[in-house]
Amino acid sequence: MARTETDEASAGPAPGGRSAAGPATGSSTPASPPLSGRIHYLVGGTLPAAQRGWVTADLTGRGWRLRQALRQAALMVPFAVAFAILPGQAVLRVTLVVFLLVAGLALGFATSGAFRDRRLRAHGLPVPRRSRLSEDELLDAQEAAQARAEAQAQAQPAAAASASEAGEQVPGVQDTSGLGDRPGQ
Repeated sequence: MARTETDEASAGPAPGGRSAAGPATGSSTPASPPLSGRIHYLVGGTLPAAQRGWVTADLTGRGWRLRQALRQAALMVPFAVAFAILPGQAVLRVTLVVFLLVAGLALGFATSGAFRDRRLRAHGLPVPRRSRLSEDELLDAQEAAQARAEAQAQAQPAAAASASEAGEQVPGVQDTSGLGDRPGQ
C-alpha cells in the first residue's frame, strides 16, 4: 500500500529522530518572509500578520541578541566598503573598515534590547519583561533593604534619646518636648 504525504507526516518520527515532515523540534517552523520582506524587515519595516510567528521566533528565540547585533553591523558594511575604496594608505583604510564593523557590532549588542522591544511593539507582539537580577538576587536585595530599614528604625529612637540627654537636635527627628529653642531660655 502506498503512503501519502499526510500519512508520513502523522506516522511519527522517521529513522534518525527526524519526522517525515521535517526536523524533530516539537513545533512547526513559522513561515519565513520572502527575500524582499526580509530586506524590508532588516531596515526596520514591519511584516504582515502572516509572518508574526516568524517575527516572534526571530526576536525572542535562541540567539536573538546576536542576530540583532549582526543586523546593525550589516548596515555598516556599505560605509566600510566606501572607506575601503578611498585612496590613501592601506593601513588607514583597513583600520577604518575594522573600526566601523567593530563599532557597528558593539552598538548592535548595546542597543539590541531597545530595538527588539521596538520591533515587537511595531508588530503588535508582547514585549518580554527583563530583569537585571535573578529571582534569588532580587529576594536577597529585598531582604537586605528590609533589614537596613529595620536597623535604621531601631537606631533612630536610640540616637534621639542619647541626643536629648546631651541637649542636641538629631536630623530627621522632630523635637516634641515643647522645650525647643525659645528665646529667653
